Amino acid sequence: MVVCNSCGLKSESRQNSFFVQIDVPKSKAKLSDLMERSRPEDTDAHCKKCERECQKTIRRNITYAADNILVHMKRFQKTSYKTSKNDAEVVPTPVYLHINGKRIRYEVCSVVCHAGSLRSGHYTFYSLDQGRWTCFNDAEVTQMESAPTNGYILLLKRDTEYTGCLEEGEGSAPIKYT
Repeated sequence: MVVCNSCGLKSESRQNSFFVQIDVPKSKAKLSDLMERSRPEDTDAHCKKCERECQKTIRRNITYAADNILVHMKRFQKTSYKTSKNDAEVVPTPVYLHINGKRIRYEVCSVVCHAGSLRSGHYTFYSLDQGRWTCFNDAEVTQMESAPTNGYILLLKRDTEYTGCLEEGEGSAPIKYT
């Protein structure tokens, strides 16, 4: 739902996008906690009623339990003077989303990490296979004890064997995504 902050005009649209952007806090956090936080997104956009650029508030809900969700951890913050990288740890815990009256579980199954700055750097890829994490770093492939906590992009896979019921009165979990 999009709401014009000047005139209050509301508009709704549906997108089949399973791409979620999450702001990374300055201190260590669990992925599940970050996914459950509901924060509207403010942006400037043209309002049909005001007929000018206005600030709008966007709130998005995931209403369909996709097999996979791609999560972009927003690790780069831009200020008026510079762009900095936030390397705070995000522990890749299972995520439970409330979608259409069901509690759906997602597990992190792949992670892309970035080392370096906004202008240059190196990417590594981590994948979970049969309960073991593997790191792919150019030609070097190594087994890992656990998932990395400095992920830049995470792939969540739906746990098709788990479905839990919601408590009475609960609805879709508001999730900010683009």
